[in-house]
Amino acid sequence: DLFENGAVLESGATTNGFASLSDTRHGILLAARYFWEKNPRGISLSEDGTLIYEAAAEPDFLYAGMGSGDELLLHFHPNSSVSELQSLAEGEGRQPLQGLMRSGDYAAARPFYALSEGFPARWPGFAAYLTQTTANHFAARENLGLYGSTNFGDMIAIDGGANAMDINASGWGNNYYDGLLLTPARLLTMGAERRYLDILIPGARHWMESDAWQSDDPDDWMNGYCPAYSLHHRDVGHFQHHYGEGVWAYYYLSGDERAREVGLNAANSIIRQQAWGNENTGCRQAYQRASACLEAYKATTDPAYLAHARL
Repeated sequence: DLFENGAVLESGATTNGFASLSDTRHGILLAARYFWEKNPRGISLSEDGTLIYEAAAEPDFLYAGMGSGDELLLHFHPNSSVSELQSLAEGEGRQPLQGLMRSGDYAAARPFYALSEGFPARWPGFAAYLTQTTANHFAARENLGLYGSTNFGDMIAIDGGANAMDINASGWGNNYYDGLLLTPARLLTMGAERRYLDILIPGARHWMESDAWQSDDPDDWMNGYCPAYSLHHRDVGHFQHHYGEGVWAYYYLSGDERAREVGLNAANSIIRQQAWGNENTGCRQAYQRASACLEAYKATTDPAYLAHARL
């Protein structure tokens, strides 16, 4: 609601994953996406500009997608009705903002490693899986449900059938390691299909702007690279919070400096050994550490990253 001196001037409108508030007297529309929440938290703005968060009803059990994004739409509309503005906001909300590099600069950046040819004919089962999850992705984006990153490359659709679109069907949420971003990024380089770009861009932005893991315990972190905006999951970061080759793919495509910061945070946490960044020595953790440091070296040419990658 929009208040002035304690009186309600306007009431906003919401749809699945989207909310807008129109001030018809002054001709302004403020709209924003919000993300699916298992246990909704109240978020309010006081008159002095303070943003107030109310605790979740069950703060010890959070699900993927809790939180709100930082993308806002501000539109001036001197002669539009509230209903017209809501439709306008929803329509624009379905079109993710993108800033793309020139093709020559992108090729010169060499963000991807060499990939073998022959996909997808050699793996028809995986091709069918991609077709299903791609359809799920676009259906979710059209419904303004999850910022277009429901389950592409994730575990949710593996069981197929009626549960393929059920966010509760997977105990791992929506960001199991880096598959959500790295899968469409690599498929984009293999076939250059625009649909993979339309999955990668909003997916990367979503995971940088909202909480992207679930936990039964404040110290039990989901492996991903989200920068932990949640009040329940605010802690010193280590590489398992930030890891992701996919975030670098997004950075080279978009030039979004937030992605570069996230990627460097991953490498920095390894070098500085924050939290338990170097405690695990299994092959998966070793690869993650080497990859994060190597990507940071490619982006900065800082020899400290390369030296640690070789370790």
